[in-house]
Order: sequence, then C-alpha cells, then structure tokens
Amino acid sequence: MRTIIFIFLTLCSTLTLASIKSFKCYDVKHFNYVSINNSEIEAFPDYQCDDARRFDQLMEQVKSVSPINLYGVNLFLSKRKPKKGKNNLDFNHVRMGFNKDLPEVSKHVDAIFIHEVGHSIFHQYLLKEISYFSSLYDLDRKKDSLFNTLLERNSLLSDTGKCESPECIKWNVENSNIFSEIRKTKLEMEDWSKNNKKKVFILTRLAAPYHELFADIVAAAVLNDPEATSNALYDLLKVAIPCRSMKYSSECLNDTQGVHCLYSGVREAIWNSLISPALSNGDVKNAIEAVLLIIKGEIESELDNALENDDWIYNPDLYFKSFKSKIH
Repeated sequence: MRTIIFIFLTLCSTLTLASIKSFKCYDVKHFNYVSINNSEIEAFPDYQCDDARRFDQLMEQVKSVSPINLYGVNLFLSKRKPKKGKNNLDFNHVRMGFNKDLPEVSKHVDAIFIHEVGHSIFHQYLLKEISYFSSLYDLDRKKDSLFNTLLERNSLLSDTGKCESPECIKWNVENSNIFSEIRKTKLEMEDWSKNNKKKVFILTRLAAPYHELFADIVAAAVLNDPEATSNALYDLLKVAIPCRSMKYSSECLNDTQGVHCLYSGVREAIWNSLISPALSNGDVKNAIEAVLLIIKGEIESELDNALENDDWIYNPDLYFKSFKSKIH
C-alpha cells in the first residue's frame, strides 16, 4: 500500500513539474498561439513568452511579402538544436529551438524559421489555387476558424486550467457544439483524402522539390540575403551546402541533397531576374507571387497529365527543364 501511495505521489509531482515546464502564450499578434516546452534534454536556458517576440516580428515580415492571407500558424519553442526546425503542415505547427545565450547561433535561426513558414505559404497557396484541392482548402480554413474560437476559451481559463469565470462559463454555453464541429470537420478532411489518394500522392510527389526551393526563396527575400539558408546551415551544421544558396546555378538536376536541391539550378536565375530587382523597388510580394504562378502552372500541367494517364511516370529532369525555361 505504501508503495502505491509513493508511486502516486511521485506521479503527481512529475505531472506538476511537466505543467510548469510546458505552457502556452497568447500575447502574440501573428500566431494563433505559442507553445513552450522546457522539458527537453538540451542544456539551453528555459524559454519564456518574451522569447517568442523575435518570431512574432519575423512573422510580420513574412506576412508582408506573402501573396496569400497566411492563416493558422502556431509556434512551438522546445529545447532542441536549431537545425531541427520543422513544419508540420497537417497542423500548421512550426517547431523551433535555439540557445538564446549564443547570439552567433540564434541569428541563423531566423533563416530557418522563415524557411519553415515559407512551407506554409506554399502549401496553402497550392490548396487554394489548384482547383482539384479547393474543397480541402475550404475545410482546412473551417478547421482553423474553429480552433481559433476554441483558443478564445483557453484565454478565459483560470491559472489552474479550470473554466470558472462568468466569461468562460458564458463561452461554454454559446459554443457548446464546437468540439463536435471540430471532429466533424476533421472527419470530412480525412474522408476527402481517402477519396482522393491519387491526387494527393501525385501533388505531393510533384510539389516536394518546389516546396524546398520556394521556402529558401522566401528566407532569402525576407532577409535580403541570397545566402541566408546556406550560411545558416553551414554555421549550424559545419557543412557547406552550396546548392541551398540563391547564387547557385546549374543546367542539370542536383540530387546531392534530395528534394532540397533537386531544382537548385534555377536559383541564381530566380534571384537575379525576380527577387533582387524586387528588393530594390519594394515589390517583393509580386515577385514571390510570380514565382508561385510559374510553379503552379508547371504542377497543374503535369497533374492533369498524370490523372489522365494510368501509365504516368515521374520525370523530374523533364519538369526541371520546363521550369527553368519559364524563368526570365
């Protein structure tokens, strides 16, 4: 019996510690919320809500050059190495980590963060603009709206996480169906994906190298540095990856870094003909949209071809040459 009581007390103590180590911040302008986890094993100083401000400011800059109304992005700060920045597009979660005591490291986290948000821009743009996926886009927007409503409740909870205030109780009454609505919307999205597996598979395959290229373009444009990503990766990984620079040029595919560099041969042309002039005349948003329009045209054309032909074969060399010919 004493053993059981000891285990129970130990568990309660552990849960209390975890609740202190993990918390959310709502005083941000450009994220739905910021989630902080200080329970990771990295020996970094603990994060506080104030540490999210740099990313909130960066997010404002990214949104200012985004051709679409970017929605639903959440930030997760955890004590991970910066090189492990990641964007979970299914939930629009950008996960980042950095040692705030080392400015020479943390300055490069900006490039990685903007790269990850670039993925969100690209993902939402394709769903919105490619007609095959417009229904999924509408469902995704609906899900985001419901989650935003749910976040209002979180801000009304007490310090102990209970819904006790008159405002919170009123919210519960007015939004009694929200959880069922969220479940319904998520099931509709799952059903859509099950019924459109071929479209999803082909789009994912075609979009992958464009995804990485576009995310690096956004980082370079926002930071006004054609080598923003390549320099960040070199300083953090101590490995030179020249194909991640916007100064890189090649007439051939580059498969040395998988999809991250597959279409890197167009980087210099995109920077010189579109992004650099736009930075000079303050027209970056239109330049980024011009890149997206070219990519959309390439993907739509091949997507139509793939859906019409059962014997379709993925041919990145052909796509690269077609894409490169469109950059002027």
